[in-house]
Amino acid sequence: MLPYPGLPVLEGGPAIARPPRDATFLSEGHRLIKKNLAIQTPLLADKSRVAWMSGRHFLVAGGTGPGLGAAYVTALLASGLPASVTVVSRDLRQSVGHATGELFLKLTEELGRKVKFSWTNDGLSFEGPAFEGLVAMLRDARAADVVYLNTVAAANSGVLPGMPDVYTKDINDSGELFQWKLPVLTDKQVTATRFIMGDLAVALPVALRKLGIDVSCEVYADWRGSLDRDSRDPDSIHYARQGAYSTSLYLPKDVVHSAVAEHYGTSSRRMVDIFFPVMNTRALPLIPGGRLMNGLISGLLERAKVRQKSVAELAVNALYVIGDAINDRLSNPFPRLDDYELPIDLWALELQRLVSADPTDPFYVRRWLSSGSD
Repeated sequence: MLPYPGLPVLEGGPAIARPPRDATFLSEGHRLIKKNLAIQTPLLADKSRVAWMSGRHFLVAGGTGPGLGAAYVTALLASGLPASVTVVSRDLRQSVGHATGELFLKLTEELGRKVKFSWTNDGLSFEGPAFEGLVAMLRDARAADVVYLNTVAAANSGVLPGMPDVYTKDINDSGELFQWKLPVLTDKQVTATRFIMGDLAVALPVALRKLGIDVSCEVYADWRGSLDRDSRDPDSIHYARQGAYSTSLYLPKDVVHSAVAEHYGTSSRRMVDIFFPVMNTRALPLIPGGRLMNGLISGLLERAKVRQKSVAELAVNALYVIGDAINDRLSNPFPRLDDYELPIDLWALELQRLVSADPTDPFYVRRWLSSGSD
């Protein structure tokens, strides 16, 4: 794949920004939780869709910060229906993620709910001290028939060894267009990318069951770029059209897809892989091309007069879908919450190819961008 002519090239990918010294993480966490609750409380009033959560135990992996996991947690706590909610994260102490973990403890008390809330920041594992600590928390909550929600985002964006170069357009903080040259991943990075969000994610429920903690439903988060197998083929004209999802981010999703398909309709494991639309989460700007993709899709939805859903709303919509799976083993194992984006999906791909940095061009990038809805 050749670079796009005339655009500056940066090698690598977005770096994790250091927080400013005057960052007020607790204040940011308060605003995030308050916003989630304002959106989710009316949606939770539909008792016919959320009654299934009553008395159940939930385990949320990646359940802190401004992403899908924390949106799940605010909805679960606000409903007051679960018996327990256990959250696993791995956040820096000085971060919004860590702040939301602390605030969830207070939120449970403030809401006056009888939901037992537990949180560990030791990360996800299926063995060793971190796993033993998680098991102790679940046993303390007397957790049984656990609903496991995995929203962990930890993967490397890059090109597999031996594959052709890939260039991906993106925008900087000023909205200016440039292109990333994706790095070649090491064998260690490839293994970690497949393992954390793939092998580890699906192995944890198995490890819990071996210790007598049953898992009634396993729920994973996905994006449609992982389905575009043609874009992984260097001989295809569509090679790399999904950016990093064509080169490395599909690796853990393949693991999840295979596991869900293998166990669909069986009595051994009930698994659901939910496809979400593009969301303004903390992971999106860390994917090369993620900011541009989000801006273009948001802009196209505005042109099409289609409302873009917030992360908080999508979390409740996902809980509706999970309830369907709990009540019907043969419900859709690959439900789509991104359906409102599908009509503009190919349009967005064409725009990603055509947008330019030339103000006289009809496809000048600023003409097509939106800041999104979140």
